[in-house]
Amino acid sequence: MVCSDRSTLTRAQQPFARAVNEGNSSLLETIRQVRPAVLIGVSGQGGLFTGEVLQAMGEVCEQPVILPLSNPTRSAEATPDQVWAATGGRALLATGSPFAPVTVAGERRVVSQCNNVYVFPGIGLGACAVKARCISDGMLLAAVRAVGAYPLVAGRLLPPIEQVGEVARAVARAVALCAREEGLADFAGDPAPLIDQTWWHPHYWAAS
Repeated sequence: MVCSDRSTLTRAQQPFARAVNEGNSSLLETIRQVRPAVLIGVSGQGGLFTGEVLQAMGEVCEQPVILPLSNPTRSAEATPDQVWAATGGRALLATGSPFAPVTVAGERRVVSQCNNVYVFPGIGLGACAVKARCISDGMLLAAVRAVGAYPLVAGRLLPPIEQVGEVARAVARAVALCAREEGLADFAGDPAPLIDQTWWHPHYWAAS
């Protein structure tokens, strides 16, 4: 845990720093004390989110967001079936590595993979389409919000990977509009036609 007594806290870390007495506990005890709604795993330690840890997340939050993001698969802090089994299927889940679908209470669930493919193509497309003079923090935030606003099937945290092209278009539009609002691009009207003109479609010649 990032504790408030650290002298090297960055400006970005400061809002999240907790009291020192909260940081001297195990992960399980910390969850019970702090009662977080989100658990992010970037430790590279496979199995770090034990059954007790996952159950505790389900106890302190009705629908916890649990993100075992370490990869490869063997380094994931927990597997999807472990997460859903420990939380009664209530957790919103995304992993850093690909996992096969899991059956929960007779329902087949596809596991969302948290990957930069949801934002990077759209950021580049939107910026190039309107000839943005730079990529700002606001444009990156607009990209994230566009992914968050994308319509989802109930229980999913991210769109299906098959819809990544549609997501990229939504991200590109949000990025382009933000660039104009921040004075980083000069265009009028809806950026959709510019995005369509800039969109690259790969074509492969068949061997004769």
